[in-house]
Amino acid sequence: MLTDRTRLSGTAVELVKQLVQVYNVDFYPLIDTFVPPLLKLCTKSNKVFVTRAEDCLVSIMTLIGCGMAKSRHFLAEAMHHQNKTLRTIAMKCLMLDIHHQQQDEDEDQDKSLALDDEEEEQVNIPNPHKQPQMLNEFHIQIEQALLQGLVDAHVDVRATSRQTYQVYKQYYPEAASR
Repeated sequence: MLTDRTRLSGTAVELVKQLVQVYNVDFYPLIDTFVPPLLKLCTKSNKVFVTRAEDCLVSIMTLIGCGMAKSRHFLAEAMHHQNKTLRTIAMKCLMLDIHHQQQDEDEDQDKSLALDDEEEEQVNIPNPHKQPQMLNEFHIQIEQALLQGLVDAHVDVRATSRQTYQVYKQYYPEAASR
């Protein structure tokens, strides 16, 4: 995937994209394997590499959603990288992560309202988003990345960070007011 040959790299990135579409949530254990090289591709000067990697990352974020908690630290680390394109793409991915986090919380709330007490005891599916510690880590990581992006030297990173902050403020007004 990290080769300088565009055809070979493009085929590898397209394979990862297809794997995400086929395996969907089952792709979750492979996130640590594929997200760092995709982020590294975003630092290349060749626009073809960057576009393919961004498209694959967006596919991962869109199709897996809740599984991105595992790679959120990679995205937060990318905000400290010197490459402005990588920082912009990382902020876009964090915006998608905020969307999915809220959708997962809404789905959990709808499920709990739909189930009566007996059914809820029988189902008893553990959800990491319900745990306060996981939610607190989510807010800390997102807020640190937002702070980094809002004071960034590059205008595109700041603009994307502002958009991400608006989404964050819309879904989590109490956390955004801190």
